[in-house]
Amino acid sequence: MEYNTSPISQSEYTELLKKSVFEFSEVQLLSKFISKPLESEFETQLSAEEQAVTKNLVLKNINKIYQIFTTLINDPKKHDYLIDKTFLKMCHDQYGENGSQLIFFKAQYILSNGKLSEYSFDGKIPKKGLFSTRQTIADKWINHFVKLIGLGIVKEVFTRTNFNKELALYALTINVSCFLINTYPNYFKIEDKFEETFDKLSKY
Repeated sequence: MEYNTSPISQSEYTELLKKSVFEFSEVQLLSKFISKPLESEFETQLSAEEQAVTKNLVLKNINKIYQIFTTLINDPKKHDYLIDKTFLKMCHDQYGENGSQLIFFKAQYILSNGKLSEYSFDGKIPKKGLFSTRQTIADKWINHFVKLIGLGIVKEVFTRTNFNKELALYALTINVSCFLINTYPNYFKIEDKFEETFDKLSKY
């Protein structure tokens, strides 16, 4: 990719949000505010085998999240048949037909299989010891990942670009790409084209 994939800091992100309108360059910059790797959150070190299992599970989850958000940005009503009518009405009443938060709540509902709860990590992280906390950490991490994409990136771009779908999709793509390149640089290369990056991701 021909752009700087270095993540921006929390302070840079906060400073960007002080602006009420975004130009393309600001969308691009905001998109580089990414989650920390799940592996960095664990208290115990992963073995090589555990790293491979965890990486595969992380990519499986991210692929699912990326596909759901991409679909909902393009067509917010496409998956409405999967959503409880009462919950759907509540969302529309609260956020309106084109509410910037509507996509996030629809995505969260679909990802959590209609449990009306936060999204849990899909897959079992290898345990370390009898009282391993890795799965709980993974659940918290993936929920933060979904919120960052849905509320921290997509919502903020929509709000500041007059609901520009193309820029919201671009921001989503950049955010996920930057995360993948920074987290798994031996697999996702900075010189890869978007098509190559997401072709690799789609295999999980």
